[in-house]
Amino acid sequence: MYFYKKQYIFCIIFFISSLSLVAQEFIYFNKTYWGDTLNIHSRALEQVDDGYLIFGSYASINENVLLYVRKIDREGNHLFLKKLILENNGIGGLFSGSYSIVTNDRNILLCIAFPEHADSLSDIHFMKINSEGNILWHKIHKNNFINGVYEIIQTEDKGFAVVGIQRTSMQEPGVGYFLKTDSLANIEWEKTYYLDGHTGITSIEQVHDSGFIISGAGYQLGTEFDMFVLKTDSLGNEEWRRTYGGEEDEGYSYIKLLTSKNQYEQTGKMEYLLIGEDEPIQSDDDLYIAKLDDRGIVLWENRYDDFAGLNYPYPFFETMPIIKNGGFKIVANYRSIKDTRVPVLMDFNRYGQVNWQKTMSIDTSANVYIKDLQATPDGGYIMAGFKFSPAPQQSWIVKVDADGNTCWIADCDSTVVFTDIEEPSVSSNSISLSLFPNPASEQVEVVYQLPKNQEGILKVYDYQGKLVVNYQLLMVNGGLTLEVGDWVSGVYLYSLEIEGERLESGKLIVEK
Repeated sequence: MYFYKKQYIFCIIFFISSLSLVAQEFIYFNKTYWGDTLNIHSRALEQVDDGYLIFGSYASINENVLLYVRKIDREGNHLFLKKLILENNGIGGLFSGSYSIVTNDRNILLCIAFPEHADSLSDIHFMKINSEGNILWHKIHKNNFINGVYEIIQTEDKGFAVVGIQRTSMQEPGVGYFLKTDSLANIEWEKTYYLDGHTGITSIEQVHDSGFIISGAGYQLGTEFDMFVLKTDSLGNEEWRRTYGGEEDEGYSYIKLLTSKNQYEQTGKMEYLLIGEDEPIQSDDDLYIAKLDDRGIVLWENRYDDFAGLNYPYPFFETMPIIKNGGFKIVANYRSIKDTRVPVLMDFNRYGQVNWQKTMSIDTSANVYIKDLQATPDGGYIMAGFKFSPAPQQSWIVKVDADGNTCWIADCDSTVVFTDIEEPSVSSNSISLSLFPNPASEQVEVVYQLPKNQEGILKVYDYQGKLVVNYQLLMVNGGLTLEVGDWVSGVYLYSLEIEGERLESGKLIVEK
């Protein structure tokens, strides 16, 4: 394999004579978008045949735009920006990628809630647009409530299901809200669900028996706010519900179906992945991951309060989990020790154990968010977010490969060309880290190369995020031996850091 990178990054050119190769390009980019605006946010993205559509809001000196669409090509180059809804009062709107979907006819449907005037009730807006950002239709659902939308999906009958929260006033507790429409967003039925107090639904998925699995959080006497999962039939009638969490507040939860259609036809059972926030007594919030059976009973669960040594409390999720190859990926916006938000892309195996994690940022001192995560056809992932502070606020889109790698300089892009030739020897200014054998049982040899006049740190964490190795690397070229004979069998994460930046990472398997 060899590679070259185009702008703002290392450029390595190799000449190979008398050799014909078939190569495949993989596009990375890490770009910000802004212009004559006071702020501009990107909160959702969808893939179209010739690029990506980005959705968000912005404010300029002359106007506030509640909803815009930007189109970029496959390399992240700006193509156009169109205003869809002008903002009247600054309340509500599009908050994350859960508010948009690609429909079965390859158009985009957006669902958002906002009031027409500052003192009016929040209406639910359905807007369908094509790949060129043109509005095909726009429908408004009005009722005598303040509505909030958290996720929209397309159902097997080509209609839509919307979940969120509904309340009579901002001073009254809300109820979980479920709205079912036909393919043109005409209302078919509505349902509400309530625990002992304020209740909201944050995610929904239609499952193989044509019913729905939904999750959220609600207040219960004795345990305050808990995560909950609720199973309904195809008409939204409740079949069962369960709650999860401890004696402190849990803020939200996301649910995903793990069972394939073929598995369900063979067993008649379904299993689910539940991800949320769990707050133990006298502790910061934990990342909570559980596998549930077809009645919501926990098969296994994991909690992470110091994820991979980051020591970031208060995980907040706004991207749905992506299930792939038995495991899954998510992005959590953590609060850093500097009290800024830090997005972390996390990869887990099928048992909810950490394979690797990578911090996503365009400015390590800034308050940045990721609001949407999508898998791309080339095996990579693309994320939409924004830099919130310090000013200027900027729209931000980053494209990574399957292992979360990209170019990390703001407004960079790169092309990696994969071939079957051997990787050439690295230059004296390159960075490398290798561990072997892998898997290992007794000893692991570490070989590294650092840039001139730089020192590095080798860190190794176990799957629970506990730091087991913290070794300073002083030489440009060097090696060391790790004694792993007394380590517990399992998957460990290792990384090479220089000046606090993680530059190389991977996983080490210890087997006895």
